Amino acid sequence: MKRIDHSAGAVLGIGDVTTVSNGPDDGTNDTQACAWYQPMRHGSTQQAIDNLISRLPPTLDGKKRIGPDSRIAELSTGLVNIGGHGNIGLLETGMGQTGAFDENKIIMTWNGSAWVSHFQRLGTHPFVLTSIYSCDTGADDDGADLLFAIAKATGRPVRARTGLTIASRFSDGHCELSFENGSTWQTATPTTRPTPIKPPSPPHPDTVQVTIGAIGPNAEVRDVDIGRVRSLAVVVRRGFGPTSNQAIQGADAVRLTELLFGSEPFYTPGQLLGVITAEVDVGFDFGERHFVIFNDRIVRDTISGLLYYVTGAFRQYLRSLS
Repeated sequence: MKRIDHSAGAVLGIGDVTTVSNGPDDGTNDTQACAWYQPMRHGSTQQAIDNLISRLPPTLDGKKRIGPDSRIAELSTGLVNIGGHGNIGLLETGMGQTGAFDENKIIMTWNGSAWVSHFQRLGTHPFVLTSIYSCDTGADDDGADLLFAIAKATGRPVRARTGLTIASRFSDGHCELSFENGSTWQTATPTTRPTPIKPPSPPHPDTVQVTIGAIGPNAEVRDVDIGRVRSLAVVVRRGFGPTSNQAIQGADAVRLTELLFGSEPFYTPGQLLGVITAEVDVGFDFGERHFVIFNDRIVRDTISGLLYYVTGAFRQYLRSLS
């Protein structure tokens, strides 16, 4: 087991205009807000944009639409930041990790009727760049499409991460945001859809050993052979919508568990700003353990906090249950 160190430190945002989702979760949104200088909080897309506009200079010359080459762009004075839980091509603006679906509290390419007009309002105010702080929002084709749509709506460049964003709270009370190794910023402009960037994905190990934190006062960490698996039960959540369930026994459960744990275990210094897309109960010969999957690609042991990358084959299995 090893810790994965991430590139980046504290994100303060002094001089920026920042708003962070207050959607229901395990406290991660609160930790992200703690990392920013004087952030506002929002519970919907409209409130997020209202928050940003409230701290931006007013429009100039009564212009209704401010393009990237107009005079107001030359007078722009700062950056705007939007934080929340994310997935590839997705940002929640009030739904949190698993909240009931509400198109007014989530931004995706297909529900533009619920958010494009709000970003157009933002575009009539002077600023330079929109940054989205979440997990995976800018990754792959869906991420490139979403960022391009936002950039066209605001008339400004927009960027988002192609991998995990981790919100950490330390014992002295300060908070930081950091990023997954191998991830980067994906940026779109009003006139250019960017070339898609895949999220980081390590190679699958030759031998799978499940490393778990034991239940009990000592909470020791130990390796458990994959052959001790007896059952596997999956609850899949798709885009905060309906769930589907499947329970498997015997050899198929062993094989799927092997596919579930697609890397050596690692841990992060904080909490993931991702979306819970599935939950898995693995039955071992000594008892059952509960795991949570973020964005179909990271699985977390809910007792030890250890993380694994999910294999592509297990992601395919999850999609088959949708």
